[in-house]
Amino acid sequence: MRLSAPRTSLLRGERTTLTVQVTGLEGIDSTVAVRLENRTPSVVGMEGGDRQDLSIAPSDAAATGSYQTTRTLTGAQAGSFQVAATLVPRSPLANQRP
Repeated sequence: MRLSAPRTSLLRGERTTLTVQVTGLEGIDSTVAVRLENRTPSVVGMEGGDRQDLSIAPSDAAATGSYQTTRTLTGAQAGSFQVAATLVPRSPLANQRP
């Protein structure tokens, strides 16, 4: 996974675009879960909320095995921000059928 933004430090009211790129999705046959977390909510607000769970379906992945989405970040006060992305492991029970 790769997170990028043209600006990593904002003033109050300034905006930038966070790009989330997930690679290595070639051949997935079930949904992949990714958690986005704004670790500096006092510095920036993240479009969609400070903690988000993304679900990437096989049909969402490009032919290159990648997926990309963006979020707008808005400065709440001057400073640098930190946003993390984490792959959420599937439960072993998810593969079992009743």
